[in-house]
Amino acid sequence: MARPNKTGLSYFPYDVDFFDDFKVRKLIRRQGGKAIAVYALLLCFIYKNGYYIGSDEELPFIIAEKLGYDEVYVREVINNLFALELLDEGMYKSHGILTSRGIQNRFAKVQEMIGRRKYEITEYSLQSKETPVLREETPVLREETPVLREETPVLRDFAVQIKEKEKENKNKPPLPPGGGSPPAKAGGGGRGVFSLFETFWEAYPRKVGKGAAKKKFNAAIKKTTLDAMFSALEAQKQSEQWQRDNGQYIPHPATWLNQERWDDETNASIANVNTVNEELKKYAEDYISACKNADDCAKRVVKQSAKDAGFNWETLSAEIVNRSNSNG
Repeated sequence: MARPNKTGLSYFPYDVDFFDDFKVRKLIRRQGGKAIAVYALLLCFIYKNGYYIGSDEELPFIIAEKLGYDEVYVREVINNLFALELLDEGMYKSHGILTSRGIQNRFAKVQEMIGRRKYEITEYSLQSKETPVLREETPVLREETPVLREETPVLRDFAVQIKEKEKENKNKPPLPPGGGSPPAKAGGGGRGVFSLFETFWEAYPRKVGKGAAKKKFNAAIKKTTLDAMFSALEAQKQSEQWQRDNGQYIPHPATWLNQERWDDETNASIANVNTVNEELKKYAEDYISACKNADDCAKRVVKQSAKDAGFNWETLSAEIVNRSNSNG
């Protein structure tokens, strides 16, 4: 009985001009050289199982763990792969899979090179007769590239390597093009595994006005990065203003984004906290002075003024105790 044809690849070609590709250069400019490792690992996952893989919420974590990168960074790289059309965003949104026209064309070409019949992509196809083979994200295996023309020893050696590898794996069960299970649906248009907004929303301590926040986030992320937002949030979460009265004075996320408060980390936020501290200190000292003078009317005025400024009695009384201890 004939063994079913293996659809995944044991090897895939990597063109020597890879780093001259304009889209690859833009990816490096936007995300740094580490982004290439993320892209290369994704290609390994895809070609190992065929010409696409189903995405799920664990994929960024798996990539981050394998490469030792931050998961947020991996999500940003994948979003840039969509933006640069190195991965097809339409296929991800509609079917929850990661693929591209170039990946599919290259996969079909390799299938033909190793002696199989002409291979036609049928499931989730992005191929078209008008599109030259392998034109998309890298010039890998372009027919006009002399190094990889079918009659060269390099290409023949590559085909031999694949056949030898398949002999070693002849007892392994074949994999379907997209892996062993149907791809997860992305759903909701821009929602899903790579939603940067959902990552921000989970990190922001005050969860109100999600719809408005999402609109402001889409504009804000064009001006800064998620890492910059997270750094600012971590610093501001430690501020007295954000911790006071169970977070009552934390701005709404839409306000925080609209006012570009991620820039407050080292300047405005610290100045604001210092201003709040000085104001609270003054109310405490005024109250202590009223107590020394046994002026109940003055105490009530200070207490009400502090309340109007946003300081409840627990906060004010704690500062009064601190000031009293400091003054001996």
